Amino acid sequence: MQVEEISNYEQGINKCCYDCKSDSKLSPEVQKAIRYIIQNEGYMKYQIETVALSPNGSNYLACLFEINITGHTKEGPKETNLFIKHTIPKENTHGMFEIDDVYMKEVNFYTNLNRLYEKLQEDANVPCHRRFRTVKCYDESNTDAIIMENLTKKGYTVLNRMETMSLEYARLAIQEIAKFHALSFAIQKKMPGYFEKNIVNQKYIITFNDKWKQWANQTIDCSLKYIDEDLRSKIKEMYPILYEKFSKYTSSYMSSVNCLCHGDYRPNNMMAKENNIQQSIRNICEKERFIESKLFIRNVTGDNNFMGELYEIDIEGTTTDGPKTKNIFIKRIVDIEGFKVYSIPEVFAKEEFVYNELLKAYNELEDEANIPDEERLNTVMSFDETSSEAIVLENIKKNGYLQTHKFDAMSLEIAEKSIEQLAKFHGLSFVLEHKRPTYFQKRIKTIKQSFVYDTYWDELAEKFTNISIAELDDDMKDRDESLHVIPIDFQQIYFGNPIIDLIYFIYASSEREFRKTYRNHLKDYYYDSIDMFLKHFKMDFKCIYPKDEFDKCFNECLDYALMFCLYMYPFLFSAEDSEKTDDINCNFRVDVRLKDRIKGVLEDFIDLGII
Repeated sequence: MQVEEISNYEQGINKCCYDCKSDSKLSPEVQKAIRYIIQNEGYMKYQIETVALSPNGSNYLACLFEINITGHTKEGPKETNLFIKHTIPKENTHGMFEIDDVYMKEVNFYTNLNRLYEKLQEDANVPCHRRFRTVKCYDESNTDAIIMENLTKKGYTVLNRMETMSLEYARLAIQEIAKFHALSFAIQKKMPGYFEKNIVNQKYIITFNDKWKQWANQTIDCSLKYIDEDLRSKIKEMYPILYEKFSKYTSSYMSSVNCLCHGDYRPNNMMAKENNIQQSIRNICEKERFIESKLFIRNVTGDNNFMGELYEIDIEGTTTDGPKTKNIFIKRIVDIEGFKVYSIPEVFAKEEFVYNELLKAYNELEDEANIPDEERLNTVMSFDETSSEAIVLENIKKNGYLQTHKFDAMSLEIAEKSIEQLAKFHGLSFVLEHKRPTYFQKRIKTIKQSFVYDTYWDELAEKFTNISIAELDDDMKDRDESLHVIPIDFQQIYFGNPIIDLIYFIYASSEREFRKTYRNHLKDYYYDSIDMFLKHFKMDFKCIYPKDEFDKCFNECLDYALMFCLYMYPFLFSAEDSEKTDDINCNFRVDVRLKDRIKGVLEDFIDLGII
């Protein structure tokens, strides 16, 4: 295979990658890994763009990079977007942990453990939209770098580490950590030998030595500098107890119920994507260059569609070129409890594939054949905001098109015109098979019929035969989930008490009023979430961790949050323009928001009687 690279690839990949530190460079192993990925993705010609990302105080264990690969394969144009966490020098860890061990934990999670998790969920027939989700990680990852898909290119973002999370965000994040913990319990039951050999021996990354104590003293002093002297002295008297208990909390000694824990579960280590109608409209308004606009939104679902909610949206406003109107049609996914005929998320994913990929390939084939516009397959314009959660199209009703009522018999003319389009659609499939056989084999031939033909289907078919109009069950509920959360960064996983992950999460990105209102709610929500997810594996969390024991352990472990906040808030609230971005030390400035946040934490523990 002949590969055409940009002429300055070897020089550029070293020169432009490491603005974060002038003496940094991609290791030879990482450069080799990128070339392997390019080869495995089938690129014949390609260009590489490398962008160094500023961590802004949010990451001390890596230099961060985006690698954007664009080019051509046998199937046509292609783009691959990578996100790389490149290791830092060992001396920057100050002997508190081994950086190679940290990276190996994450490599092992993505390349081994997560594949077991996927198989467990598949064997248990967990619906796709209810499974534990992770970022795609490439097999070329190693102790030099973790190489992942760059989800920011798909609209995912990371919550600012200094912002407080919403209740919606907290609920969705807790759902995901509950699944993560549940899968550890499932491994313990299904594969006890593997569990004992590969999970139980996972230790917390920090070595609790004198260097750790020195570092902890510095971070606590930094956390308490805004606090009055009396309270500061009282907490300093607690130092020895805090040191001892912190090491126990991050081990398997504090609880009889343990599983694989995340170790650093906070919004900065999650990717979130907003996928609601309002966000799609905002994106469209921006792309259409509206200066000001008004929205007219109508829910037109009626009885026309049971798999999705249907909306007509008219955008009226002005651009620099004058008045403008944009008419949009949106079909948004809903979740129907108990629907077994086929997977609705799978059906939406298929439609997304058609609009975002297949029709573009068909259009290229028609261009290559110089087919006149009037003889081409007629399709509706799709917006880039189309996803597996919402199909976003031009509303062609505004152009005079009408939809035949489902109860009306069609005329011969409509039948003929419809068959013409169907023939073109089928015909383009044959053309694709001939012109792009590899693409056809991988992307078309693998598409299966959506219906699940089992005993449930047989019963349903018989029932439908005996009635004239089928009605939806009364308990069918819409799923209005406008935010999706994907946990990332598994460098600090260890075998321990899952409650610590939950407490860590609640205190990492919340304010006092939020905790006063929702702390117990989130605790119970976590318990219900993990219990529900384990049912896919025919396991009962109530037998693993009875609710009264869970509540008791949660309350007993709450002082972990005091230690965590005192130790880690200076890092979470380091000023974004701090000079040090890759060194674990306390020579940095903290953001003023630390003051109110740490006061709120201390007030929590005064109320609890711990201080």
